[in-house]
Amino acid sequence: MFDGAAAMDAAHAPPDSAAKALIPDSPAPVQVRAADQSQDGGKKQVVFVDTSVADYKTLEAAVGDGIEIQEISGVQSGLAQIAKWAETQSGYDSISILSHGSQGVLTLGSDTLDASNLSGAVTQAELAQIGHALKAGGDLMLYGCDVAKGEDGQHFIETLAEATGADVAASDNTTGRNGDWRLERSTGTITSSAIDVPDYAAALAVTTNIWVSDGTSGGTSILKEINPGSSSNPKDLIVFNGKLFFTATDSTNGRELWVTDGTEAGTQLVKDIRPGSSDAFNSSYNQFVVCNGWLYFAANNGTNGAELWRTDGTTANTQMVTDLWSGSSGGVSTGASQTIAALNNTLYFVGNSSAAGSQLWSYDGTTVSRVHTVWVSKVIAASDKLFLAANDTNLGHYDQLWKSDGTTGGTVAVKDFGSASMVWSNTSYATFSFSTVGDKLYFSPYTSTYGAEPWVSDGTTAGTILLKDIVAGGTTAGYPASGNSSASGGFFQWTAGDGKVYFTTQSGDLYSTDGTAAGTAKVNGISSVYGFESSTATMYLGGNDGTNGNELLSWDRTSLGLIKDINSGSSSAMPVYLTKMGGNFYFTPFQLNDSNGAELWKSDGTSGGTALVKDINSGSSGSNIASITVYNNKLYFSARSAQPNTTPSFVTGTAQSLSVAFNGAAVDLKSYLHVSDSDSSQTETWSQSVAPSHGTLSFSSATATSGSTDVTPGGTITYTPTTGYSGSDTFTVQVSDGNGGTATRVFNVTVASNVSPTFVTATAKTLSVSYNSAAIDLKPELHISDSDSSQTETWSQSVAPSHGSLSFSSATATSGSTDVTPGGTITYTPTTGYSGTDTFTVQVSDGTVTATRVFNITIAAKPADPAPPPPPPPPSAPPAPPVVVAPPVQPQPIAEPPKTIVRDTTPTPVFAPIQPPSPPAAPPVSDAPKGPSAGPTSDAPKTPVGEAPKVAVPLAPVVVAPPVIPVVMTPQFTPTASDGGFRVPVVTATQGGPPVEGLLALRPEVQVPPLTDGPMRVTIPLDAFVHSRSDAVVTLSAARVTGQPLPSWLNFDSRSGTLAGQPPADFKGTMVVRIVARDDKGQEATITVRINGLPEKTGAVQDSNVIKLGHHLRDKPTGKIAFTQQLKMAARNAAIRFS
Repeated sequence: MFDGAAAMDAAHAPPDSAAKALIPDSPAPVQVRAADQSQDGGKKQVVFVDTSVADYKTLEAAVGDGIEIQEISGVQSGLAQIAKWAETQSGYDSISILSHGSQGVLTLGSDTLDASNLSGAVTQAELAQIGHALKAGGDLMLYGCDVAKGEDGQHFIETLAEATGADVAASDNTTGRNGDWRLERSTGTITSSAIDVPDYAAALAVTTNIWVSDGTSGGTSILKEINPGSSSNPKDLIVFNGKLFFTATDSTNGRELWVTDGTEAGTQLVKDIRPGSSDAFNSSYNQFVVCNGWLYFAANNGTNGAELWRTDGTTANTQMVTDLWSGSSGGVSTGASQTIAALNNTLYFVGNSSAAGSQLWSYDGTTVSRVHTVWVSKVIAASDKLFLAANDTNLGHYDQLWKSDGTTGGTVAVKDFGSASMVWSNTSYATFSFSTVGDKLYFSPYTSTYGAEPWVSDGTTAGTILLKDIVAGGTTAGYPASGNSSASGGFFQWTAGDGKVYFTTQSGDLYSTDGTAAGTAKVNGISSVYGFESSTATMYLGGNDGTNGNELLSWDRTSLGLIKDINSGSSSAMPVYLTKMGGNFYFTPFQLNDSNGAELWKSDGTSGGTALVKDINSGSSGSNIASITVYNNKLYFSARSAQPNTTPSFVTGTAQSLSVAFNGAAVDLKSYLHVSDSDSSQTETWSQSVAPSHGTLSFSSATATSGSTDVTPGGTITYTPTTGYSGSDTFTVQVSDGNGGTATRVFNVTVASNVSPTFVTATAKTLSVSYNSAAIDLKPELHISDSDSSQTETWSQSVAPSHGSLSFSSATATSGSTDVTPGGTITYTPTTGYSGTDTFTVQVSDGTVTATRVFNITIAAKPADPAPPPPPPPPSAPPAPPVVVAPPVQPQPIAEPPKTIVRDTTPTPVFAPIQPPSPPAAPPVSDAPKGPSAGPTSDAPKTPVGEAPKVAVPLAPVVVAPPVIPVVMTPQFTPTASDGGFRVPVVTATQGGPPVEGLLALRPEVQVPPLTDGPMRVTIPLDAFVHSRSDAVVTLSAARVTGQPLPSWLNFDSRSGTLAGQPPADFKGTMVVRIVARDDKGQEATITVRINGLPEKTGAVQDSNVIKLGHHLRDKPTGKIAFTQQLKMAARNAAIRFS
């Protein structure tokens, strides 16, 4: 047996008559099966099953043979029911209880037992009665989750052992589903066997967490599961610096200080004051006081003991004020009430510095000082003074009434109540109650003359008076209410309202006082008041009107009215914790026995406006709501739920950054929204929490089933940026498990800026167009660059041409490249019959931004009409061969070397020239002597003239042309360029002839007569190449026809089209040189030049297509040589010169 039970006798003596009288009357449990020791190995055992637990019949079926089974109601006091049974029972080996539990907490019917109420007189009496039913060394076995877990749990079962005289065993982990049925902790030797229910699908757990409510069912949920899977037992709620502070327990840190801004993410541990899992705060009660911008409290860091601390709400500034008692003993007390007070920006507290005992100390924010040496147990501040419970050897060793102004001299005794004052030996509750209203103290000292009765003091002896001797003759009128320790009523609940102070007595009677004995009176017609709210003209309270039991009532200071009979008939609902918020007040009907039990209710003062807010703890056992506090227009409170819920959490953090394309398509968010939720068979639902400002969120069938560490949302979840927007955006997605567990994820989005389309080449384009030209394709000039993906680029007319028309057909493309080619067709057609200049603008748009390109057009002049044909020759003379007259030879400008352009070298069609219409040309001038004409020009041998020429004319090679394709020479030549160029004639097609387009070779082959041993120089004919565009730039290059470069002795001047050099003496045979012309669009045309080496013997070149010419410089004649007009024409065209 646990040693602490030594105070109990071996027979487990029942409570004395006075204590037994405190046990409330209650129905007995319902017996399912009686004990049969013959089937239980001679043992006498009983199991109590709380019918509020899930599937309790499965638990009963698992109880072994011969063991008694009793059912207790989940909506009434479980302890009272078991105590009622125990009144007529004795000699049991063990009592087992199957109910919900949590760390240091046992839930039994409507009772919640923890450290805060185990020591109460009523609870002690009930436990003593239960212990009396056990034999000496009997076992009390508690099957509830986590009851014996941690320091709180161990202390809890030790206290139970002291009160019952039993060996107590309990679990320190989950009991039932996902747990076991072992009782790991005990206070003595356990001789009874444990129950094992392997098929039970639930857990015997009840978790108490911090909840929040906006007054609606949907707006009522767990704020945060601070201790997942177990209770956090939040207590001591206080609003400070715009936030809500409280103490709570988790398995890692123990009981520590927490803070919330009203959101789950903003609910955080302030500081782990006592590192590790040990508690820094008392598990029952802790006092917090605000003074001069700081929150003060007592805490134990494990090294210095319990000392005075303060915080501004930050971790860094949560600090110990002073180590008043050096070492681990501690200078203040945790769990004590009314030991800290603030007056005039100075903090006062009851502190202990070793041998000096508990005294009044002060802290002004800088210095800690002792105020007085008198022994102090309590301190409370009125508007202008401090009231103390203190004693001095001159007054005996009992607490008396003192006051202080914060100075040693101003700390004096007020009234001596006698040697028995303020001590009441029949209860472990505090010996008196202090409350201040204005500058007065209302309290209930115990005296031998009056018992515990209501008093008031203004700080003077004369002004300290008895308000009323409610129960005459020294009998106590007020102390904590028997029965419901969690009710608000009882021990003189002092509350100010309408200029008076209201209070209740032990019996639940309601009194009012104006601070005088004459003005203190009972409010008639009402009894059993356990809670009231008096801040408005009409008081709302839970009380008994003599007809409906303890129900929700209103009192307008004159008449009493029933608001609603919540627990219909004569049964009582007992509304407690009445709290005003907005236009409603909220409460808990403590004894409601309907299908929901005691839950959160609200009322607007009418029957129709009084209703359940939410059934937090599903079933009839209730949620045991406590510590209701209003913060930011919401209620915060502690509540229990029978089924522990694990809040879903995102697998990867809580925030996500995304980059989205401009005008991008919908972005799939599902991969960022996986969650972990170990609870099975819950429906997780993803939805919008905060909408984006510059886009839309879409959810379709976005649900999944919980039960995994990686739950993937179903359906679709997408974000689409607003069309045309670029910049930042943010939104929040939430996931809810449908049981109060909600997680949120913030998305920070960057929508890329739009990349404007730009033309690949320069913005403006100059084009030359032939007269009456057909439609010209503009697409090659309209390529763009746009790296934005998936945008539709559209080309269209921006400024129309004045002398033509633009045509666009399906002129679109998709962006996403540095070279986007327009689709369809884009053409320009000049107006028929117009020549001159024209201009127009083409634009391209990506749907947001537009780029433009200006076209400057030159349309060629109309060609001259052709001349009439010449008259036919005389019949007697043979017809002369046709003569082709080329345009006058233009001098070749000296230009820079040609540039090389890579292109397809497919041979270009070859055309022969036709003389443009012009006046008949004069015959070529001859250097022969004047005299009779030698006759018509022909290839026949010429008759030499005896007179030598005045000037030696260079010999010329013959140009051989292919079959004639008619073209018309214009007076124009192509321009040169800054990097070199070869000017060629500009030609057009003849009327009705085939089209002429681009660069042409009119004289594809040039042959050079056999060389002499001197230097050579060959210039190609000016009309060897022609072009259809007047703005074309033509450059030349030369190489051997085999592709090899020219020999070192032969040079080529690309600006004049001249081959020159000194042939080697042994040069024989023929070398063919290819001259390539290229224009600015990469088009090419080619001619060949055949250079014959030194002949084997003298004579003309044998080629039927070549006029035989030749001259050796070393054999240069001294006389004159006559030439024909044909020779002069060839010389004029070929311009082959030998030097």
